[in-house]
Amino acid sequence: MKILVLGGTRFFGAHLVKSLIVEGHNVIVATRGNSDFAFQGQAQFEKADRNNLDDLKRLAELEPFDLIYDQVCMSAKNANDACTAFKGKCKRYIFTSTGSVYDPENDLELSEELFDHKHYPIKLEDTDPYDYQEAKRQAEAVFSQTASFPVVMVRFPHVIGQDDYTHRLKFHIDAIKNGKEIYFPSFSSRLGFIQSHVAGQFLNYIGKQSFTGAVNAVGTGYISMADLVAMIEQKTGKKAVIASVATEANHSPFGFSTDFMMPNQKARSLGFQFDSLTQYLPELIDWYAKS
Repeated sequence: MKILVLGGTRFFGAHLVKSLIVEGHNVIVATRGNSDFAFQGQAQFEKADRNNLDDLKRLAELEPFDLIYDQVCMSAKNANDACTAFKGKCKRYIFTSTGSVYDPENDLELSEELFDHKHYPIKLEDTDPYDYQEAKRQAEAVFSQTASFPVVMVRFPHVIGQDDYTHRLKFHIDAIKNGKEIYFPSFSSRLGFIQSHVAGQFLNYIGKQSFTGAVNAVGTGYISMADLVAMIEQKTGKKAVIASVATEANHSPFGFSTDFMMPNQKARSLGFQFDSLTQYLPELIDWYAKS
């Protein structure tokens, strides 16, 4: 297949590109070129700014595409530009969305129908200041309501892994190892995660299916912040210092005041097998604790 990947030079995007190359696809990766291109000789590189409609139209001239993966769509305008540039140019479009489109509540599993992208009112103007949740909601609405091509919206939770450049899990491990305070709005809130390489695998997998619409992609199982801290304490042999007052420096990147639980039943019904949090999370914590 001929596949265009917008973004994709690091984290789970890199895992996606690697898997597509291994399978022998004709892969074109388009980025601004701010990072070294790790796939020289394996994939075609095109320098392009995802925020520039003219750049997208230039990429569209490389058509026809069997698949387009959009890793960096961050607004209604981004989505609208893609719908304009790639009209009639691709057979299928995979948009990396987020679980942030949901409004989390305690004891509520955030299944796909809880955000209705098909009927959400479209507003092409960006919010001021920028609102990530609203921006991703708008992007989903634009794709689902105006695209001329089939679109899949993959909703990820927090993505973690050894290659996580955001260091969200590492933040907690380093703080506990070094006796630094961590603040949690709620110690009982439960979250789910997905590993970066599994996220890349899922994107590859869903691109081969006939499914369209929104789908959660998340590892199986949830963990409370209390249990996460206990797991890190066990792996590091150190006691966590829990802060009672939040600061910019001590606030947990996983610090939600409510549960944020995304089920993966729909994705599993499509045949994808996720790994279990109870298996991969202790192993990943152990790796960070020893590194």
